[in-house]
This record gives sequence, structure tokens and C-alpha cells, in this order.
Amino acid sequence: MNTESFSDFVSERACHRTRRRTKSNSDVQTLKRLARFVIVVKPDLTTTLIDNGHRALTVPLIVVVGTIHDHSDVQYSGSLLEIGYNRARPYRRIHINKNKVLVWARNPKPQLSKQQIAVVYPKILECLEMVLIETRQRWKTKDAWWANGRLVERGVQITVDTTDSWLHREFLRENVRYFQSCWFPRYRRWINRRLLYTKTNRFPCGPSAQKAIDSIAASGYAKSPILLEALLRIVEKRSVIEGALIRMNMFHHLTSDEVSFVFNEDNWVKLASPQNFFIWHTLDQPTDGKGIHAKNCARFEVLFDREREPRTYLTAIPEWKEVHLTEGQKHDADFCPF
Repeated sequence: MNTESFSDFVSERACHRTRRRTKSNSDVQTLKRLARFVIVVKPDLTTTLIDNGHRALTVPLIVVVGTIHDHSDVQYSGSLLEIGYNRARPYRRIHINKNKVLVWARNPKPQLSKQQIAVVYPKILECLEMVLIETRQRWKTKDAWWANGRLVERGVQITVDTTDSWLHREFLRENVRYFQSCWFPRYRRWINRRLLYTKTNRFPCGPSAQKAIDSIAASGYAKSPILLEALLRIVEKRSVIEGALIRMNMFHHLTSDEVSFVFNEDNWVKLASPQNFFIWHTLDQPTDGKGIHAKNCARFEVLFDREREPRTYLTAIPEWKEVHLTEGQKHDADFCPF
């Protein structure tokens, strides 16, 4: 490569970096104006929450913006993290209609530092709760639905890009907490009772023990390596269940990268869990084809914790307050405690 061609190459690279910085700055200004929530992280780790709920047109996104340093140590603004809710997807192009683009696609930026994660995550949980409250206030029926012989709780669908690995991992851990709080306790007692050693229930092929093994194999937990590992960690006679599943060729989760990704504690930031809601990862999410929600994205659902003290939020967006109800108000149709 001669000197002239090399200088042209360097000049082209410099122009590309300039265009990238200009577009990133422009995207930040657009998101600050149109995104539902914008969390601004300053270099001194202070945060500012921008709520655009008063605008007539907003994009259902929760965005974290801050300062980025490129290879030449030039600072510019960029979108550090995005969470889409309802039908919006992070970092993707968003249309008003088929012909007009409202927000162009953005490129995922480098991961947040541990210090930034510690100050940003509580704000993200606050925004998710406010979105859930707003959505619930628009529902005519606020109770859970009865479907297929069981109650189905309803919430708000959110989408996370898997390149934001720390957030994806944290939401998967919250999904485990949801099942540990709502579904595992009763199922664990049922399994432990059927694994009790008796003369007629010898391991591993006793009638009661085999019934517990068949139940685990036929459940949705067997389809999720993460939930299967979480369940086996709290039941008694884990080795018996593992041996039976291995003989049934259904125990592959020990080699799963998802299990080590979620349960590995190395270099992990300890974050507080949400107090009033759960985050649930659906088990039937398609990975390819027409049913996929977004490429390289994971879909979760935010659900209220109904076992908390009955309360309602009347006007509290963006500054909502907890209202304690009287016994008469609790049974009023206009008040729907969680």
C-alpha cells in the first residue's frame, strides 16, 4: 500500500468515526424527546430520569444514555442500554406507519461498568413498575384470567437484547425468583412426599417415586435448564431424580451454558430484587421463524405480586403515592388492590 492510498484509508476511517459520533448524538437527542423513560448517567455516576409521559407521541422504550469514549479517546453521547415494552424492541427501527420512520436503528454500545449498573438498575425497576401501573389502570378487568383450568396472571411484555448480558442474566435470575416464590414451594413438598423411602416405594422404581419422576419429566421445567436446576437445588434426593432423568435421556442441563450463565457468581454485581412485582420469562418463546419477536432478544413479562398488602395507585404518575384503603373501598369495583 503506497502513501497516498494509506492516507486515503485513514481519512475514510476518520470520516466514518465522525459520522458515527454525529448519528449517535442525534439518536440521543431523539430518544430524549420521544422515549417513554430516559435515564441519563453522568460521569460522576449521578442519574437523571426523564419522563415523557406528558407527550402525545412517545416510543415505548426505557433508555439509558451516557458518555462514550471511542478508540481515539473522543467523548460523545450514546444509548448505553435499551428495554422495549409492549411491541417495541431495543435498538430496532421504530415506525409511525409503513412509510415514516420515527427512530432509526441504533447499534448496541459497550457494556455498562459495575458502578453504572449499581446506580442504573434501581431506576430501571422504578420505570418498569410505573409502566405496569399505567397499563393496569387502563384495564377494565384487573384480576387474573381463568384459562385452561388455572389462573393466568397478566402483565406487561418487555424485550431485552441479549448483547446486554448483565441485564439479560439479572432478568433470568428474577425469573427463577418468581418460580421459587410462586410455584416451587408446593411442587417441592409434593415431590418430597413421594420420594419418602418405604417398603413399597423403593428407589428408583417405586410407584410413588416414579410418579414424581414422570411429573418432572412431563412438566415445563424439563424444557428449561435454568428452572430444572433451580428446582433440583431445593428438593430432597436430587441424585435419585438426576439418575432417573439420565436413564430417560432427558437430563442434558448439566452441560448447558445457560445454567452456568445464570448461577455462576463470579464477578457479579449484587443487585436488589423488585419489591412489588416479578419478572417472568415465558417458556414457549420461539427462537426462529415467523413467531420470533426479535432477533437476539429475550422476552419477559412484568407481573404484580398479589400477595403484598392491598393497595392502589390513583394518580401517581410520575410522582405516585401509596393509598391505604378502608375495608369498604377494598370491595368497591372502582378500587382494584393487587
